[in-house]
Amino acid sequence: MSIISIIVTILFIVLFRYIGSLGNGGVGITFLLCMLFGWLGWIAGGFAIKKGWLEAIRFINWSNVITWLIPIVGVFTSLLSFRAYFDLPNLGNHSKGKKLYLTLGLISIILSIINGIAGVLIKLYR
Repeated sequence: MSIISIIVTILFIVLFRYIGSLGNGGVGITFLLCMLFGWLGWIAGGFAIKKGWLEAIRFINWSNVITWLIPIVGVFTSLLSFRAYFDLPNLGNHSKGKKLYLTLGLISIILSIINGIAGVLIKLYR
């Protein structure tokens, strides 16, 4: 997992430099915040799993249905769902529980990124 985190960090740094940090009305700051909140979601997911807060994890997983509307929050909840998918041994009575976490997380992160890019394009071309 450390190789993936290094690649994602480099990608966001390059994207941050390409878009510009403050010159375009904080567009770069938005992408940087998405990255930071994503890592916070990953860490929070691990903490919630260690504490055994399964109901909170389930609630956050289902909140992916709406959180993609705010890209920063959508990335946070998506990565928390991914952490639950990878670290929890059993989610419910059958394997559909794990697939649901992965599916909702993937849909949410894709929609969050598309929503963020749409917001960037609207901001840049106004």
